[in-house]
Amino acid sequence: MVTGIIPTVELHANTPTNHQDDGAPVKLNTIVDVTGGIHVEIHHIALFGVAIGTPLTGPKPYSTEAVASFNLRF
Repeated sequence: MVTGIIPTVELHANTPTNHQDDGAPVKLNTIVDVTGGIHVEIHHIALFGVAIGTPLTGPKPYSTEAVASFNLRF
C-alpha cells in the first residue's frame, strides 16, 4: 500500500517589502521559520503529508504550527 516515504524540511524567510518602519503602531519584521515533516505516497497515486513548524526569529506570532495535506492524482 505505501509506495514511498519522503522526509521534508523547509526554511522560510518572510520579509515585508514595504511598510517596515513607517510609524504604524504594528511594525512588520522579517520572520524566519523552519518546518519539518513527512509525505507518504500511497499506490503511486496519492500523497499524504504532515508537518510541524516553529519560528526561529522574533517576534514570534505563534509558538508552533501544524500542517496536513492530501493530494490525489487522477
